[in-house]
Amino acid sequence: MITCGMNHLGLAVADLHASCKFFTELLGWSVSGSDESYLRMPVSDGSPMHMMCYDSSGIGIEFFWPGV
Repeated sequence: MITCGMNHLGLAVADLHASCKFFTELLGWSVSGSDESYLRMPVSDGSPMHMMCYDSSGIGIEFFWPGV
Protein backbone atom coordinates (compact mmCIF):
# COMPACT_ATOMS: atom_id res chain seq x y z
CA MET A 1 0.00 0.00 0.00
CA ILE A 2 1.64 3.27 -1.12
CA THR A 3 0.36 6.54 0.33
CA CYS A 4 0.07 9.79 -1.58
CA GLY A 5 -0.41 13.30 -0.26
CA MET A 6 -0.13 12.86 3.52
CA ASN A 7 2.72 14.27 5.60
CA HIS A 8 2.14 12.52 8.92
CA LEU A 9 -0.62 11.37 11.24
CA GLY A 10 -0.42 10.78 14.98
CA LEU A 11 -2.79 8.24 16.51
CA ALA A 12 -3.47 7.71 20.22
CA VAL A 13 -3.93 3.96 20.63
CA ALA A 14 -4.64 1.61 23.54
CA ASP A 15 -1.98 -0.94 22.55
CA LEU A 16 1.08 0.54 20.83
CA HIS A 17 2.69 -2.79 19.91
CA ALA A 18 -0.54 -4.27 18.50
CA SER A 19 -1.04 -1.13 16.40
CA CYS A 20 2.55 -1.31 15.13
CA LYS A 21 2.02 -4.98 14.27
CA PHE A 22 -1.09 -4.04 12.23
CA PHE A 23 0.84 -1.54 10.10
CA THR A 24 3.96 -3.68 9.67
CA GLU A 25 2.50 -7.18 9.26
CA LEU A 26 -0.85 -6.46 7.61
CA LEU A 27 -0.01 -3.40 5.49
CA GLY A 28 3.65 -4.28 4.88
CA TRP A 29 5.06 -1.01 6.27
CA SER A 30 8.30 -0.88 8.29
CA VAL A 31 9.30 0.76 11.56
CA SER A 32 11.09 3.96 10.52
CA GLY A 33 12.80 4.94 13.76
CA SER A 34 12.38 5.19 17.49
CA ASP A 35 13.19 7.51 20.36
CA GLU A 36 13.52 6.10 23.88
CA SER A 37 12.58 9.49 25.40
CA TYR A 38 9.23 9.61 23.55
CA LEU A 39 6.96 6.56 23.50
CA ARG A 40 6.02 6.04 19.85
CA MET A 41 6.38 3.58 16.98
CA PRO A 42 6.89 5.52 13.75
CA VAL A 43 6.03 3.42 10.69
CA SER A 44 6.42 4.20 7.00
CA ASP A 45 5.49 2.76 3.65
CA GLY A 46 8.77 4.08 2.21
CA SER A 47 7.33 7.40 1.01
CA PRO A 48 9.20 10.63 1.82
CA MET A 49 10.72 10.72 5.30
CA HIS A 50 11.21 13.57 7.73
CA MET A 51 13.05 14.36 10.95
CA MET A 52 12.08 16.97 13.55
CA CYS A 53 14.62 18.67 15.83
CA TYR A 54 13.65 20.93 18.73
CA ASP A 55 15.56 22.79 21.41
CA SER A 56 14.31 23.38 24.97
CA SER A 57 12.77 26.76 24.05
CA GLY A 58 10.43 25.04 21.58
CA ILE A 59 12.12 26.30 18.43
CA GLY A 60 12.28 23.51 15.87
CA ILE A 61 13.21 22.60 12.34
CA GLU A 62 12.00 19.76 10.14
CA PHE A 63 14.01 18.04 7.39
CA PHE A 64 12.30 16.16 4.54
CA TRP A 65 13.91 13.74 2.04
CA PRO A 66 12.72 11.06 -0.39
CA GLY A 67 12.07 7.64 1.09
CA VAL A 68 13.37 4.39 -0.29
